[in-house]
Amino acid sequence: SVIGPGCRVGARTRIGANTSLRCTDTGEDCNILAGAVIGEAGFGVAVSSSGAVDVPHLGQVELGDEVTVGANSTIDRAVFGVTRLNKGCKLDNLCHIAHNVQVGEAVLMAAFAGVSGSTKIGARTVFGGRVGVADHVTIVEDVTVGGGAAVMSDLSSPGVYAGAPAQPLRNHLREVAEVRRLVK
Repeated sequence: SVIGPGCRVGARTRIGANTSLRCTDTGEDCNILAGAVIGEAGFGVAVSSSGAVDVPHLGQVELGDEVTVGANSTIDRAVFGVTRLNKGCKLDNLCHIAHNVQVGEAVLMAAFAGVSGSTKIGARTVFGGRVGVADHVTIVEDVTVGGGAAVMSDLSSPGVYAGAPAQPLRNHLREVAEVRRLVK
């Protein structure tokens, strides 16, 4: 494992094999599993007349206390400012948090969750496996997003969402039933 420049590791934090931390402030009692990469530059690209150019990421990552980062997960540092996961967040294996994302307390993400840049996720939100979230989206507190959903716009009311694009579960189930009826 490599703990690079600009890092602070809180008391009783466990760091697994083959991890990489850079520009990361880690709280106490965190658990970073094998292969996690935290604090590398995110996918920032500017297009110019000469082609695509990487945009420097000068910010950092902050992990609150009691955060778990699953094996082979990635958390990108901010372009400016901070990418933040607050206290008690739990990421399963193979999750990705992009630059400038703000994650509230006690958020749970199952495997393959991917959150695009500058998104805000409210406290106690739960993602099923393989949930994708577009950039610059806001999700309020106490939301559950079913596995495989694609969150393309703000989720402004607590509740359960499913589908692609994500919508309230009841609407999604009606849509699925209607499609099945049409197929028959």
